[in-house]
Amino acid sequence: MYDMLTNIQFSFLKTFYHLDTNAPASENRLSLDKIFVDNFPQKVFGKFVVDFGCGLGGDTKTMAEWGAKLSLGLEIREELVKTNSENIKLSNCVFATTLSAEFKQKADLIISIDAFEHFSHPADMLKIMYDCLHPGGEAFISFGPTWYHPFGGHLFAVFPWAHLIFTEKALLRWRNQFYNDGATKFNEVAGGLNQLSIAEFVELFNKSGFVIQDLNCKPIRGQRWLQKILGREFTTSMVLVRLKKP
Repeated sequence: MYDMLTNIQFSFLKTFYHLDTNAPASENRLSLDKIFVDNFPQKVFGKFVVDFGCGLGGDTKTMAEWGAKLSLGLEIREELVKTNSENIKLSNCVFATTLSAEFKQKADLIISIDAFEHFSHPADMLKIMYDCLHPGGEAFISFGPTWYHPFGGHLFAVFPWAHLIFTEKALLRWRNQFYNDGATKFNEVAGGLNQLSIAEFVELFNKSGFVIQDLNCKPIRGQRWLQKILGREFTTSMVLVRLKKP
């Protein structure tokens, strides 16, 4: 029965939806100083800051330009680390794939933007962040959309909540018409999706050793009434968290 449903869903997706692999990644996001607190550039000035999941390095570069003592961008994709290191030439800005022992318990501030829903082991990542900071250091985390958002399936959300309606197998079969990486699960695609709910993220934060200083689940298009009716899982566009190491 499951295979029959998967075949029907795959046929529907194959007929009506095409994935453009050449389409540029969306850059429609707020600037770093607008995502977090208004005085964020001042919080960065003169500090050792770490950008977890830095991607193309734009935020890492911005913090260096704001006067960070050292702005370190961490990214697991080696090709991006190489490209960032070649293209961004600032003495206080460096990139790496891992956090070396010399930096542990030394950072003043950490950021992570649009990455936590992609981490395959977010609890382990929180442990690395915790070990990176000195006591009193802070982690500013922003991510979304989360799994139950209408488009929380990212490229699999071909229409609102498609990733919840269609089976994982049908969606991967459809995707693999356009990509040849052999992924069979959501967490195996480039970037990955861990499928965690907001409640599960909050539980991870509470167990991490960090103190939650602030947790803000921003509603879709600012419509708080939607959250009151449908709950935060289905109506949150962005999760903002500020954590502090005791």
